[in-house]
Amino acid sequence: MRWIIGIGNTHSVESLVARLVLAAVFLTAGSGKFVDHSRYVERFTRWDIGAPSTMVVLTGVIEVLAGVSLLLGLLPRLGAIAVIGAMAGAMATAGRVDGGRDIWVPLIMIALATVVLLRGGGPASLQARLAGRRKSQA
Repeated sequence: MRWIIGIGNTHSVESLVARLVLAAVFLTAGSGKFVDHSRYVERFTRWDIGAPSTMVVLTGVIEVLAGVSLLLGLLPRLGAIAVIGAMAGAMATAGRVDGGRDIWVPLIMIALATVVLLRGGGPASLQARLAGRRKSQA
């Protein structure tokens, strides 16, 4: 648990870039599931996902929360774990049925999330700022 909330390498520019790219993708994808709910229900139905309407909402919530976590750099490793889980699910469902970009895009997202998972939030993360504040108050 301590590793998940740890700040990691605060000088990792790679982690900052990965966080920002993932945040942009997942905030957009997650909010899209609410904006165009019926289109995603059709997709989830085609991919043979049970309770498609509920799963669209659940997936949207997870993607938005992961995006916010990664954007702010607050518990970014937890956000990265959510991304990896969501993308594994995307490959197993959409990738299995549609192939193509539903295979290679999740692989890229998993690679970026792995950078955050291994390196932490990087510079300009809220996690690093909070840790710095705790140290200065001690």
